[in-house]
Amino acid sequence: MPPDQARRARLPLTWILAALAVAALVALALILPDPERPGGSEGSEAPTTPTALPLESTESTTLTVPQDVRIAERSIDLVGGSSYLVTVEVTTEKPEGSAGEAMYMGIGLQCASHDPQADGRSVGGTQNLLDGEQTTFRNQLLLTPEVDARYSCNITASNPYEEVAAAGVTVEINGTWIIDRATGLALETEVDEMLPATVPTGEVQVVLKQTIPLAELTERSDRRLRVLSSLHVTTCTGVNGSREAGRAWCAEEDIDETGSDVIDRLRLEILDSQGAVCDVIADSSSEVQIDRHRHHQLLAAEETAELRDEPCGETLRISRVIENRGLASLVVHSSNTSMIALEVTDG
Repeated sequence: MPPDQARRARLPLTWILAALAVAALVALALILPDPERPGGSEGSEAPTTPTALPLESTESTTLTVPQDVRIAERSIDLVGGSSYLVTVEVTTEKPEGSAGEAMYMGIGLQCASHDPQADGRSVGGTQNLLDGEQTTFRNQLLLTPEVDARYSCNITASNPYEEVAAAGVTVEINGTWIIDRATGLALETEVDEMLPATVPTGEVQVVLKQTIPLAELTERSDRRLRVLSSLHVTTCTGVNGSREAGRAWCAEEDIDETGSDVIDRLRLEILDSQGAVCDVIADSSSEVQIDRHRHHQLLAAEETAELRDEPCGETLRISRVIENRGLASLVVHSSNTSMIALEVTDG
């Protein structure tokens, strides 16, 4: 066969092989994920559009002892590199005349993400409910994802105990959580550095403290700071319930069955260059009696304070102070205790 005829005979085979190679490349591209595209890997939940904020999730249900319930579950898409305040409020009431002198209740707020670079957080509190007395739990946390991420948040309420006097009692649970983006300074106190701690009878103790250089706040004429704090406490009417960090915080000498009479104070002060207080810009207090029936409680406080145009010092100090008038000592737990300071930039 002449050379030119042989070349023409091989051409169709060359085209077929080229077509097969292109088809294989296309199929491979469809199978493999694009490493440059967010959410390309299996199981990823990267958000497409950030959720409009503030966002509120509310739901009501009933709980019959023993039972755990979960409500107000919702997903939110957050932007990496930003800080978000999440607050939770749960109200409930043990019916008048229902079984048992008191009824345990634990509540929690959980916010979780499948992304390992998005920090999951939880916070809550416990208290024994008394007949006919409405109880409100309040707490808060900061979410600070490093990357854009989808979170799922929910509220839980729990009384898992079967062999208790309140078994079979039904209560209504009303829960709300709210999330909003922090537009200025947002700072959460490292509570583990100071807590847990026991406040003996007759003592006044700073149980949480945070200092903020005023230079870190935005330069504006109407500077304001919002502080939210919750203390999870137990009165030493017995050793039970005071355990944390591997030991009991109520010793024998701390115990008194009458419970604790407490003055709880949230105080914001300006310190001069020597560290002395030169101005008090907020100081609120409340008196709380925690007897053996209530036993443990979540003490919530909030303040919004204005900063003067020309402050007397360079540092702001935020303090949560407990004065225990006795007769039992009081344990302040690190678990479910929080303090968050936020710069108010709106208005």
